[in-house]
Formats: sequence, structure tokens, C-alpha cells
Amino acid sequence: MFTMVYEFADPETMALTPNERLDFKKSLIPRDGWIVAAGNYVGCNHGAAWHRGGSFLEVLDPNHVAAENNNAQTTIFAIGRVVFFTLRYPPRLRIDCAEFTSSVGLFPVWPLNAHALPGRTFKVSDEDVPNIQYAFWNAFDTAVGSRQ
Repeated sequence: MFTMVYEFADPETMALTPNERLDFKKSLIPRDGWIVAAGNYVGCNHGAAWHRGGSFLEVLDPNHVAAENNNAQTTIFAIGRVVFFTLRYPPRLRIDCAEFTSSVGLFPVWPLNAHALPGRTFKVSDEDVPNIQYAFWNAFDTAVGSRQ
């Protein structure tokens, strides 16, 4: 919910459609294409938040056209001693939630997976925030080679 509201702080980076917002309001369950993770925050910017939006080209389609609007976003925010990371991406990307979150030292919260056990988590400092914020974008650039 925080991510959906925080996007309005920078309308040019908004990635969620009004239908997605309404669907979440009714069901309180994120659609496919969401990752929510948490970790132990030891920084000083309690209550701070960072957001980034972007568009992915349809790289699997030889006739791809850039998305008119953003179709992905990352938000990271700290509340007290907990840092939350949210990622919204086109579901066709098929991201392994457990693998991605453990690669940045966070514990997956969504999507729910009864078999997921916490991997190695670390204490997230203010210096770690940019690394986590851009980890997804950097990994995607490496795997696919394009981001708009």
C-alpha cells in the first residue's frame, strides 16, 4: 500500500495503473509481478523512502515497442528498525523471488512461499540502500541488456 501511495510523489515514475490500485484495494493481495522483502535496518534515516520507476521493452518480441508508461518500479523504505523493499515488474520476466531477495540480503515477504526459509540476511545501513534499490535494474541490464 505504501508503494502505491508513494508513487504519487513523482508522477513521471508511476508504474501502477488505476485498475491495479483498485484491485489491491478490494483484495489486499498484490497481483503477479510483485516482490515484497524486508530486512534489519541499522541506518539513521528512519521514515525515509526511495523510489525508482522505469519501462521494460518487450525484449522477447522481435516487433517490440517501448512501453508508453512505466511498467516497473522499485521502492525501499525504512520504518524503525525494519527496511522494506518492493518491486513491481512485468510478470513475463519470471523473477525468482527467493533468489533475488537473498542476493541483496533481504527476506521475502511476498509472494508467499511456505517452503521459503530466511537465507543469509544482513544489517541494512544507509550506505546499503542505493545498492538494494538498483540491484534489480542492474541484474536486468546484465541479463537482457536494455532498459528504457
